[in-house]
Amino acid sequence: MRDGPLSFGEMGRLAASAQTLARDAGLRQGDAAVVLAKPGPRLFATVTGLIGLGVTVVFVEPWMPVHLIERAVTLAAPRAFFGSTMAQLWGLRTRGLRRIPRWINTRRVRRTRAQSDFTTVDVAGDHAAVITFTSGTTGAPKGIVRTHQYMWDMHDILGDFINEGDFDTPDLCLFPNIALLQLGTGRGAVLIPDDWSARALRAIDSLPAAIRPQTLTCGPAFLLTLLREQREAILPALRSIHVGGALSDNWIFEDSFARWPDARFTHVYGGTEAEPVSQGDARLCVRNSRDRGLFQTLNVGLPIGSIRTRLSPEGLWVSGPNVAP
Repeated sequence: MRDGPLSFGEMGRLAASAQTLARDAGLRQGDAAVVLAKPGPRLFATVTGLIGLGVTVVFVEPWMPVHLIERAVTLAAPRAFFGSTMAQLWGLRTRGLRRIPRWINTRRVRRTRAQSDFTTVDVAGDHAAVITFTSGTTGAPKGIVRTHQYMWDMHDILGDFINEGDFDTPDLCLFPNIALLQLGTGRGAVLIPDDWSARALRAIDSLPAAIRPQTLTCGPAFLLTLLREQREAILPALRSIHVGGALSDNWIFEDSFARWPDARFTHVYGGTEAEPVSQGDARLCVRNSRDRGLFQTLNVGLPIGSIRTRLSPEGLWVSGPNVAP
């Protein structure tokens, strides 16, 4: 919302501009580039443009300790760093990022005239499209690889999973990967500033009817933020709400059911390495959790169709096309 409305044609031109910047930086198919910017048109255009060229997009959690970031950058060996001004200022503190030969400010994506239309190159299905480095639970950097085949499979799975019903307005989504999915389906997405200010929330209700969201994809924290906004008019037309996370308090769901009684609520469980793993009717999940004497909605429904599961003493193992290596 901070950037105003952007058409698919304009997004395509921005992606083509990002490809021009990548070519000028000497990036070629098989190279890697670190990308760090807040969700918005410039980020999505950069990611789309790089993946289209067969360049692997590398994400690094900025809150990781510096020595872990150093290790992650060494493993990925990126040839370019696409980042916002704040991201590049942050990057100056890390020797590994400073050693990357080419730095490109994402603000240039809007200012650069594309040398050609948006293009794509042929790549093998097992070619890495995105690598996300996270500290995980072990304290060592873990590179989660999303191949081009994985991205294709995720598009099909999430497309069927998220786009339930006949909704012709953009989705209000808090997850960048879901916003990217919506772009891929041709539906569009509404993004709000990450401060979730009351002003930004009220602005959603002022959007023209053609782009006012009827659906919401978020986590419990954003749902709680909406509940605390006392104006009953906020997002009154929501008809479908997907909430991700296994640690939602039951009362957050229950208050949401009362706020939007006619909306369909879906409880989603997944993780960085596998998304989604399971889903269920949130009302039933809450009821089952209450019956077990749980104050959180720990009932997470049933596995999605493409997931294969195996119980072991170590825990639940899952595999399938939407489980990243």
